[in-house]
Amino acid sequence: MPAISNGEPWRLLRAAIYALILAASMKYGATNHPRVTLDLALANPQKYDNMLVDTVVEGRVFSVEQNGIILRSGEHLIPVRGRIESADPGDFISLRALFHKQGWLELKEARVAKGRRGKIVLSALTATVVLCLFVRHYRFDFRRLFFLERRRA
Repeated sequence: MPAISNGEPWRLLRAAIYALILAASMKYGATNHPRVTLDLALANPQKYDNMLVDTVVEGRVFSVEQNGIILRSGEHLIPVRGRIESADPGDFISLRALFHKQGWLELKEARVAKGRRGKIVLSALTATVVLCLFVRHYRFDFRRLFFLERRRA
Protein backbone atom coordinates (compact mmCIF):
# COMPACT_ATOMS: atom_id res chain seq x y z
CA MET A 1 0.00 0.00 0.00
CA PRO A 2 1.55 3.33 -1.02
CA ALA A 3 2.27 5.88 1.67
CA ILE A 4 0.37 9.16 1.55
CA SER A 5 2.69 12.01 0.76
CA ASN A 6 2.64 15.20 2.81
CA GLY A 7 1.35 17.26 -0.14
CA GLU A 8 -1.86 15.29 -0.65
CA PRO A 9 -4.06 16.91 2.05
CA TRP A 10 -3.05 20.34 0.72
CA ARG A 11 -4.02 19.31 -2.81
CA LEU A 12 -7.50 18.36 -1.64
CA LEU A 13 -7.82 21.59 0.37
CA ARG A 14 -6.77 23.68 -2.65
CA ALA A 15 -9.28 21.87 -4.86
CA ALA A 16 -12.05 22.54 -2.31
CA ILE A 17 -11.09 26.23 -2.07
CA TYR A 18 -11.11 26.58 -5.89
CA ALA A 19 -14.52 24.90 -6.09
CA LEU A 20 -15.87 27.24 -3.39
CA ILE A 21 -14.54 30.32 -5.23
CA LEU A 22 -16.12 29.10 -8.47
CA ALA A 23 -19.49 28.48 -6.79
CA ALA A 24 -19.41 31.91 -5.10
CA SER A 25 -18.58 33.61 -8.42
CA MET A 26 -21.46 31.87 -10.16
CA LYS A 27 -23.89 32.84 -7.40
CA TYR A 28 -22.69 36.47 -7.49
CA GLY A 29 -23.12 36.65 -11.27
CA ALA A 30 -26.59 35.13 -11.18
CA THR A 31 -27.89 37.43 -8.44
CA ASN A 32 -26.18 40.73 -9.30
CA HIS A 33 -25.98 40.58 -13.10
CA PRO A 34 -28.79 38.33 -14.29
CA ARG A 35 -29.08 37.70 -18.00
CA VAL A 36 -32.58 38.06 -19.37
CA THR A 37 -33.19 35.22 -21.77
CA LEU A 38 -35.85 34.86 -24.41
CA ASP A 39 -37.43 31.99 -22.47
CA LEU A 40 -37.80 34.19 -19.37
CA ALA A 41 -39.34 36.98 -21.42
CA LEU A 42 -41.81 34.66 -23.14
CA ALA A 43 -42.84 33.18 -19.77
CA ASN A 44 -43.58 36.62 -18.28
CA PRO A 45 -44.10 39.19 -21.09
CA GLN A 46 -45.38 42.02 -18.85
CA LYS A 47 -42.32 41.94 -16.60
CA TYR A 48 -39.77 41.94 -19.44
CA ASP A 49 -41.44 44.42 -21.82
CA ASN A 50 -38.87 46.68 -23.58
CA MET A 51 -35.92 44.84 -22.01
CA LEU A 52 -32.83 43.64 -23.83
CA VAL A 53 -32.94 39.84 -24.13
CA ASP A 54 -30.44 37.26 -25.34
CA THR A 55 -31.12 33.97 -27.03
CA VAL A 56 -28.87 31.76 -24.94
CA VAL A 57 -29.77 28.67 -26.93
CA GLU A 58 -29.45 29.52 -30.59
CA GLY A 59 -32.73 29.51 -32.44
CA ARG A 60 -33.26 28.67 -36.07
CA VAL A 61 -34.47 30.93 -38.83
CA PHE A 62 -37.93 29.64 -39.74
CA SER A 63 -38.48 32.08 -42.59
CA VAL A 64 -37.07 35.31 -43.98
CA GLU A 65 -39.63 38.11 -44.27
CA GLN A 66 -39.47 41.53 -45.90
CA ASN A 67 -38.93 43.42 -42.60
CA GLY A 68 -37.07 40.71 -40.65
CA ILE A 69 -37.23 37.02 -39.86
CA ILE A 70 -39.38 34.51 -38.04
CA LEU A 71 -37.32 32.81 -35.34
CA ARG A 72 -38.06 29.28 -34.13
CA SER A 73 -36.94 28.92 -30.53
CA GLY A 74 -38.13 25.66 -29.04
CA GLU A 75 -41.85 25.44 -29.74
CA HIS A 76 -42.23 29.20 -30.28
CA LEU A 77 -42.29 31.14 -33.55
CA ILE A 78 -41.25 34.73 -32.81
CA PRO A 79 -41.21 37.62 -35.30
CA VAL A 80 -37.93 39.57 -35.29
CA ARG A 81 -37.99 43.03 -36.85
CA GLY A 82 -34.71 44.10 -38.35
CA ARG A 83 -32.78 43.01 -41.39
CA ILE A 84 -30.21 40.23 -41.26
CA GLU A 85 -28.55 39.98 -44.67
CA SER A 86 -26.88 36.57 -44.33
CA ALA A 87 -29.79 34.67 -42.75
CA ASP A 88 -31.41 31.85 -44.68
CA PRO A 89 -34.20 29.51 -43.55
CA GLY A 90 -32.74 26.72 -41.39
CA ASP A 91 -29.67 28.69 -40.23
CA PHE A 92 -28.84 28.79 -36.55
CA ILE A 93 -28.84 32.31 -35.15
CA SER A 94 -28.21 33.98 -31.80
CA LEU A 95 -29.76 37.35 -31.10
CA ARG A 96 -29.68 40.29 -28.75
CA ALA A 97 -32.93 42.20 -29.13
CA LEU A 98 -35.54 44.31 -27.37
CA PHE A 99 -38.48 42.21 -26.26
CA HIS A 100 -41.99 43.59 -26.70
CA LYS A 101 -44.84 42.18 -24.63
CA GLN A 102 -46.88 41.58 -27.78
CA GLY A 103 -44.45 38.74 -28.55
CA TRP A 104 -42.02 40.20 -31.07
CA LEU A 105 -38.36 41.26 -30.97
CA GLU A 106 -36.61 44.39 -32.19
CA LEU A 107 -33.18 43.34 -33.43
CA LYS A 108 -30.05 44.95 -31.96
CA GLU A 109 -27.34 42.34 -32.74
CA ALA A 110 -27.34 39.03 -34.56
CA ARG A 111 -24.85 36.28 -35.28
CA VAL A 112 -25.62 33.68 -37.92
CA ALA A 113 -23.84 30.36 -37.41
CA LYS A 114 -23.32 28.97 -40.91
CA GLY A 115 -22.29 25.31 -41.03
CA ARG A 116 -22.95 24.79 -37.32
CA ARG A 117 -23.95 21.12 -37.58
CA GLY A 118 -20.76 20.26 -39.46
CA LYS A 119 -18.65 22.04 -36.85
CA ILE A 120 -20.40 20.14 -34.05
CA VAL A 121 -19.82 16.78 -35.77
CA LEU A 122 -16.15 17.58 -36.40
CA SER A 123 -15.66 18.68 -32.78
CA ALA A 124 -17.36 15.55 -31.44
CA LEU A 125 -15.20 13.28 -33.59
CA THR A 126 -12.02 15.05 -32.52
CA ALA A 127 -12.98 14.90 -28.84
CA THR A 128 -13.76 11.18 -29.15
CA VAL A 129 -10.36 10.43 -30.73
CA VAL A 130 -8.51 12.44 -28.05
CA LEU A 131 -10.48 10.73 -25.26
CA CYS A 132 -9.74 7.27 -26.67
CA LEU A 133 -6.03 8.06 -26.92
CA PHE A 134 -6.00 9.45 -23.38
CA VAL A 135 -7.76 6.39 -21.91
CA ARG A 136 -5.39 4.13 -23.83
CA HIS A 137 -2.28 5.79 -22.32
CA TYR A 138 -3.45 6.81 -18.83
CA ARG A 139 -5.46 5.42 -15.94
CA PHE A 140 -6.99 7.12 -12.91
CA ASP A 141 -5.64 6.20 -9.47
CA PHE A 142 -8.51 6.62 -7.00
CA ARG A 143 -6.23 6.30 -3.96
CA ARG A 144 -4.07 9.27 -4.93
CA LEU A 145 -6.72 11.05 -7.03
CA PHE A 146 -4.72 11.66 -10.19
CA PHE A 147 -3.91 10.07 -13.55
CA LEU A 148 -0.96 7.72 -13.99
CA GLU A 149 0.65 6.60 -17.19
CA ARG A 150 -0.17 3.00 -18.09
CA ARG A 151 2.77 0.64 -17.98
CA ARG A 152 3.59 -1.18 -21.20
CA ALA A 153 4.00 -4.95 -20.92
